[in-house]
Amino acid sequence: MKKKLVEEQIERLINDASTYIQDQRQKYLECARPLSLDDKISLKRFFPIPILDIARFLNVDNEKVESPEFLSRLNEQGYSFPEINSFGATTFLDVIVWRKELTPQLKFHELVHVTQYQKLGLVEFADKYTRGLLNSGEYRNIPLEEQAYELDKRYIENPDQIFLVEAEVTDWMTKGKY
Repeated sequence: MKKKLVEEQIERLINDASTYIQDQRQKYLECARPLSLDDKISLKRFFPIPILDIARFLNVDNEKVESPEFLSRLNEQGYSFPEINSFGATTFLDVIVWRKELTPQLKFHELVHVTQYQKLGLVEFADKYTRGLLNSGEYRNIPLEEQAYELDKRYIENPDQIFLVEAEVTDWMTKGKY
């Protein structure tokens, strides 16, 4: 049975999440590489150039990414959140660490998260992600993830149908969908 968290505990989790994200970004930034010119050319129809310029990618297939300690604490309290290494990729602000295969769909998905971070800021992103996880209980039902999956699906199903990810993120922010 899940233990109901009080606001003070949630705020501590958000702070822990923000610190974790920043620490992981710093850990991987130096080895991460920018998008290729071909990727930038094909993706500039969906993302502003500054997003494509700051995004960095690193394959960590042979390395276990440190799982946040606060997830273990939550799981001990009855929540059931997946291990971070079970995901195809993880975005830490503008640094994307990926495992196995970086497909065009996964790359697009993670660039949506880079855009969300840029529009929301680190603390607000961590707040929305943490509260979304606590409220939904499921990774796929976190609104930030729902949007990334919705947009990567649109991209893969019809890559010639241009839309602006930044405008989509702004729209969700304005409508309070996160």
